[in-house]
Amino acid sequence: MATGSFGPDTVDDFERAAIQRFAEALHLANHFPGGAVYLWGYVAEMYLKAATLRLIRGGATTAPIDPVERDAVEKMIKKDLKLHPNYAQLVRGQHNFLGWAHWLVLNKPIISGAPYPLQFGQDLIASAEAVYNIWDPNMRYHELAVTPAALAVVRTATEWLRSEYPNM
Repeated sequence: MATGSFGPDTVDDFERAAIQRFAEALHLANHFPGGAVYLWGYVAEMYLKAATLRLIRGGATTAPIDPVERDAVEKMIKKDLKLHPNYAQLVRGQHNFLGWAHWLVLNKPIISGAPYPLQFGQDLIASAEAVYNIWDPNMRYHELAVTPAALAVVRTATEWLRSEYPNM
């Protein structure tokens, strides 16, 4: 049985879980690469959602994330990205972290008054996209065959998100 508190999520919870899932994926990578990719996809999602919520909340990380707030953020992202040429891809499904990445780059200057440096914003989106193009939450229901190249892409992109998370 798993132990731990499974109460309302917080940004701090996302951060701690991302660190733990990243380490677990490292252990799986050599023998169970599909499991590693699966976990790294969730790591990418946690970092991008935590960065978005932290930005919206002015840096606050300990307050519970109410389901109403989470739904409102999802709706805001969908509304703000409506004119994006890849809108359908950015907002597909419940785990649409690529849309969250685009939203962060688009809205950081509006919320904080300072945009990301151009290269940083491009790298943020490229890293999210690299994971998003390989990972799918439905991986959990299927036998997986992950190539070494795909594993390396997802690992590298997730490592970038992990290392640059404090700057998001």
